[in-house]
Amino acid sequence: REEKKPPPREEKEAIERLREFNKSKQMASLGSALLYLTARNLGWARPLPEVCSSFHQTNTDANTNTTDTTGTAIKAKHCWKAIKEVKALFPDYVRPVPVPAAAAMRKTATSTSRGTSGAISDIASTGNFVDYATRKLDLPPVAVASIRSLVAHCRKEQIEKGVDSGTKLSTICASVTYFVCSAGATMQKLAQQAESSRSAAPILSRMFSLDSDRPTKKQKTEPKPVKEEEKPEIVPSAPNSTSAFDGDGSSVVSETSSSSTSSDTNIKQEAFDLFSHAPVDEDPAAKQEYEARRIWDAWSEQMPWSRNIGVIEQSCGVSQKFITEHYKRQLYPQRQQFLDLLKNIVSEESTVREEYAQSVREAPLSSVLLGNITSAAALISNKVK
Repeated sequence: REEKKPPPREEKEAIERLREFNKSKQMASLGSALLYLTARNLGWARPLPEVCSSFHQTNTDANTNTTDTTGTAIKAKHCWKAIKEVKALFPDYVRPVPVPAAAAMRKTATSTSRGTSGAISDIASTGNFVDYATRKLDLPPVAVASIRSLVAHCRKEQIEKGVDSGTKLSTICASVTYFVCSAGATMQKLAQQAESSRSAAPILSRMFSLDSDRPTKKQKTEPKPVKEEEKPEIVPSAPNSTSAFDGDGSSVVSETSSSSTSSDTNIKQEAFDLFSHAPVDEDPAAKQEYEARRIWDAWSEQMPWSRNIGVIEQSCGVSQKFITEHYKRQLYPQRQQFLDLLKNIVSEESTVREEYAQSVREAPLSSVLLGNITSAAALISNKVK
């Protein structure tokens, strides 16, 4: 019977390294789970893959005393297991934090987080997530506000009515971002066409006027006869005329002429009074033309709204496959309803009283840009580029 020999030094070091690796993996899983839950409860939700990518694996060489960082320490499945364990041991921690406690921990109180419910406003959390997910796209303020409102609307429909249940918030945010960018790019193309047609209109009218004035081959250009200068006739005054001359030769204005002059003067003296004069009716056609020109000029002056699907994929951290699938299944068939919602938010007779509508109304030029956004519904393509 042979006695077991103790493992050599190399095996001991390998076992120790494996033990340290498993320990660091467990700590990273637990840390990512706590970070994910805390950020979600405080209204600053982050995608789980991004939370996991913030934990890196570090190897330390004892001989050279150097550290080497090698990629992500954990995967999303490890974090989900840690979340289940935390939920089983500390169920109160997994529940959303009340609004006063969350505000005290953040030391800031935003207007959207003042909810009447016991939990932090889901609209505030959604808005913060949209701001973070679209920060790399460099979109105009109106576009970001529109994305925030539509994502909050979809999130509300998902919670209350179960519409599109099971879809992650990051997927909804990415597909809505592509939808809003496509609608804005379509409006900017229409603005370019309106600008080109407007600049070509004077040229065409001038060309038509020159063609009409130009004589044809059948017409002969004959010089017009010069009329002789007509001499003024001297008509003798009637005997019963009321005008006369005095001895010095100066004219004496008659009573009739003076009365007519005074009546004309009274008519001219009816000057325009700012406070008592009747309002001047504007030409409806001219007013409509001015409003249309104002809308197209505003869209022409905007920075480009168009964004590639690849850029949105990198910014939101969602696969292009999921973005395309959700866009074609949920957003594109209801594009008219979503654009009507944006138009209704900025209209004067708006019936939208939700919290997410306030950010759209406060965005600069939102009423001008979104007032005619429904024109892009028929031109938005189903193909994702």
